[in-house]
Amino acid sequence: MRTRNPTQTRERLLQAAFGEIYEQGYTAASVDRIVERSGVTKGALYHHFGGKKELGLAVIGGTIRTMVVDSFLESLAEAENPIDGIQACLAAKLDCITPEQVACGCPLNNLAQELSASDDDFRNQIRNLYEEWRRILADALVRGQKKGHAFVNEIWPPCDTEMWPPLRLTDVLSGS
Repeated sequence: MRTRNPTQTRERLLQAAFGEIYEQGYTAASVDRIVERSGVTKGALYHHFGGKKELGLAVIGGTIRTMVVDSFLESLAEAENPIDGIQACLAAKLDCITPEQVACGCPLNNLAQELSASDDDFRNQIRNLYEEWRRILADALVRGQKKGHAFVNEIWPPCDTEMWPPLRLTDVLSGS
């Protein structure tokens, strides 16, 4: 007799959906292929998620958020010098990136471009994730300013982080 594990089933669906959406894009992603990749039934998918849209939102809020915030930015939030933290995050990412990932691009950016103009729920979920990313980066830069890291002070004059426009990592690294 097979034992059910709802947490494991949900995670398998999220991972399969992430792979399908990452490779095909959300619009072209197929629920049938997601079910096939996950090894669970279509009924299990609809038990855990109301449909493709709910699954896509869960991929952004779960799988992609974990990739961006928990994996990529956690070390930045703890870094003494934020510039060193940014460089360490990028170096770690470059050490493990595959040619397939380079070809597919940034999963969050891909979904932002594909869905932000056409769906309010996706736009809000994506915007919230970018805002979280911006807050972590801004907080790290302010912490660096307070500790007197000169390079940070040259890039960012002290200011209220809530007033900063969305930050681009390339601006921080290039000093723009």
